[in-house]
Amino acid sequence: MWFTTFHLSAQSLNKSYEANSEDTILVAPAFEKVTLKSSQITLENFNIFSPDESIQLSIYISSDNITYALDRNSNELISQSVLNYSISEGHLTDGIAINSINQSSNDQTIDLLYGETTSIRNNYNELILHCSNKYDITFDVIFRAYNEGIAFRIHFTDNNSTAINVTNDQVQFTLSDEYTAYAESGNELGYTPKSTTTTFSSLIPLTLVGDNNCLCINEAGNDNYTRAIISGLGNNILQTTLIAKNSIKTAPFYLPWRLIVIGDNISTLYNNKDFIYGLTYTNEYDQNQWDWVKPGTVFRCLDLSTQGGKNAIDFCIKYNIKYMMFDAGWYGLGYGQSNEKNPSSNPLDVIDGLDMEQVTSYASSKGIGVILYINKVGWDYYNNEDMLDLYKSWGIKGIKLGFMDGYSSSGNEKIYKLIKMAGERKMIVNVHDNFRPTGMIFKYPNLLTAEGIRGNEYIQNTGDHTTLLPFTRFLTGAGDYTIRYLGNDPDYTIPPYLKTSRAHQLAISVMFYSPLQHIFWGAKPGIYNIPVETESFTDLPTTWEEYNVVSAKMGEYSAIARNKNDSWFLGVTTNSSARKVSLPLDFLEDDTDYLITLYTDKESETIEKSISTLENLKKSGVIINNTLNLNLWTNGGALVIFDKDGTLDSADTMESKELLMFPNPTKDGIITVQLSTVSSNINVKVYSMQGQFLKLYQYNHLDKFTFDINNLTNGLYLISVETDRFTYTNKLLLDK
Repeated sequence: MWFTTFHLSAQSLNKSYEANSEDTILVAPAFEKVTLKSSQITLENFNIFSPDESIQLSIYISSDNITYALDRNSNELISQSVLNYSISEGHLTDGIAINSINQSSNDQTIDLLYGETTSIRNNYNELILHCSNKYDITFDVIFRAYNEGIAFRIHFTDNNSTAINVTNDQVQFTLSDEYTAYAESGNELGYTPKSTTTTFSSLIPLTLVGDNNCLCINEAGNDNYTRAIISGLGNNILQTTLIAKNSIKTAPFYLPWRLIVIGDNISTLYNNKDFIYGLTYTNEYDQNQWDWVKPGTVFRCLDLSTQGGKNAIDFCIKYNIKYMMFDAGWYGLGYGQSNEKNPSSNPLDVIDGLDMEQVTSYASSKGIGVILYINKVGWDYYNNEDMLDLYKSWGIKGIKLGFMDGYSSSGNEKIYKLIKMAGERKMIVNVHDNFRPTGMIFKYPNLLTAEGIRGNEYIQNTGDHTTLLPFTRFLTGAGDYTIRYLGNDPDYTIPPYLKTSRAHQLAISVMFYSPLQHIFWGAKPGIYNIPVETESFTDLPTTWEEYNVVSAKMGEYSAIARNKNDSWFLGVTTNSSARKVSLPLDFLEDDTDYLITLYTDKESETIEKSISTLENLKKSGVIINNTLNLNLWTNGGALVIFDKDGTLDSADTMESKELLMFPNPTKDGIITVQLSTVSSNINVKVYSMQGQFLKLYQYNHLDKFTFDINNLTNGLYLISVETDRFTYTNKLLLDK
C-alpha cells in the first residue's frame, strides 16, 4: 500500500511522500487564477438544453475566451465562468474563431457487461464548436447536456501539424449559491467539509452539498492526461488546475471530459451519476470479446507457501469465493517495503517454498482463479511483456498493480498500457494507490476495480468516513475498500480491532460497489466458526441489475438497496452516533410478500440474524406504512435481504455446484442430499421461516445421506447444509 500525504492550497501545490524512495516527485505547473475581463465583448453565444429541458447550458464566445453558465429549472446554478486551458504558446482561446458548429441529439440504451445496473440510457443533446486560435491550432469544444448534468471536453483535430503541449487547466465554476464542499486534500486523507466561500483545494471528484441542489464535479475518459485538482478561491468560485506536468502529444487527441452531475439531494446525485459511462462509450466495444471477464469476490492469502495457497483455495471453495490472491512478497526478495521497493525484487522469480504452477493447477481444478500482486518497481525494472506471458503460462487470471502513479499523464499512460496488455492475455486488473477510474468500462472492460480511497487498511475509520464514501469517491466508479471482517479465533490478533461493527462491514460489502470485492481482508482460513456471521458472504453478488439510494444524510447515515436475481440486498450504515432510521421500501414490488433475512449487530462482537416475511414484519410493527424501522448501534449497520416468497425452482431439486437436495417440495419429509465429493463434519440445520432453530442432523465422511422432517407441519423451511468445505442455504417446502 502506498501511503501519501498531500497539502493543497489555492495558490500552490506542495506534495510529500512517506518513505517511498522509488516515487517520482511530480511538479505541478504554477497556479494561475483566471479573471474574466469586463472589457471583453461577446461575439457569439449558444444555448443547449437537456432532453427534458430542465437544464440550460449557455456558452459565450468573446475575442479571447469561452465562458459558460448553467441553469436548472430556470434557477442559476453556475454564473458565467471561464472555460480555458494553458498551452505552451499562451492560452487555448487566444484569438478564438468559430469556424463551424454541429448540433445533434442522442438517445440510446447501452447494455453493460457488468455494473450497478444492467444498462444505462445515454440521452443527451450535443453542441460542437469547431474552432481555431491565433496560434493556428484547430480544436473542437464539445458540450453535452443530459437530464442528469452537463459535460464538456476539448478535441485537438488532425489538422494540427505540430505537437501540442497543454500545460494547465483553467476551468472555473462560479457557483450562484454557497455550498459545502467535501474536500479531499490527499488520496488517503478522508474528507473535510469546507464552505465554498473559503479557500481550499481538493482532489476530484468533488461533491458540493447545498440547500437546494447537490453537485459533483468529476472527470471522464482520462487514460493519458494528468489528473486535476479543484481549488476553492473564495466567494463561491472554484477552479481546476493540474496536479502534475502533462506530456506533449501529437494531434489528434482528446482531453478528458469535465462533467457536473446535478441532483436535488445526495440520493438523486448518486442515482444520476451513470452518464459518466455514456460519455466514454465507444462503438468499437464488442461485448462478446469480453465475456471471459468474470467479476466476483476475492480472498487474500497471507501464507505465501504452496500449502498456504492450497488452504486458501479450499477456503474459497467453502465460501464460494471466486478468486484467491497472493499479495506482496510472493516474488523477489520477499515481503516488506524495503524488499518490495528494491529493484532486485524480480517479479519473474517466485520465492522458495511456493510452487506457483502447482497452486494454480490446484486452483484451476477447483474453479478458482488466482490473482497476483505486482509492485510498481517490478513494472518499472522488468520487461512487462515477459512478466505477463509468464503469468499466463502459469494460468494466472488477474493482476493487482501496486504503488502506481495515477496522477501524471505518464503514470496514467503506463497503467492503461498494462491494463490493455493484461486484457490481451485475458487477465482482470485491480489498480491500487492514488489511481481512480474515469468511466472507461467499454474501452478497458478488464479493469474491474481500483483503490484511490481511504480504505479499510485504516482500521480507525469510523462511520463518519464510510457514510460519506458513496457520495464522494464512489461517484467516479468501482472502489476497492477491502472488507475487513473479524473472525472468531481468540488467538488471532490480525486485523486489530475495527472501529466499525461486523454488521457495518456486512452492509458496506453491498453498499460499496466493486465488481472485484475483497472480503475477509487481513484474515486466514480457520478463524470463521460462526456461520450466521459469514453466510451472507457466500452468495454475495458483486454486480447488480439495479440500485436505489433508499435514504441518506451526508456523513450521518446511508442506505442503498441493490437487486440481483429477484432479490434485494439493503445495506445500512450509521456514523459514530447510534440512531433509529426509517427506510421506505418503495423499491419492492407491490402485492408481493418477501422472505426477509435481517443481519444486525449483537452485543459488540457478533451478528444477530432473524428471518421473517414482509407481512409478519408489518404485523409486528417493524414495518409501518411500507417503512422499515431499524435501530443502529454506534458505527454499526444492518444487512437486509428480501427474497420473493414462493420462488422455489419448478424442478424437484435444490442444487449448487456442491450438492443436490431432493425432492423439493417433499410429501413424505424424507430428503436426500448428494454431495459432489466425500465431506466431513456435515451439519444440517432446519429453521422456521421466522428464524427459529428446529432440528440438527450431523454426519461425517459421506457424500450421500438422508434426513427426515416429516414430524414438522406443512410449510416453508430454511435448510442449511454446512461442511468442512462450504455452507449452502435454501428454502424447502413440506407439503404432506
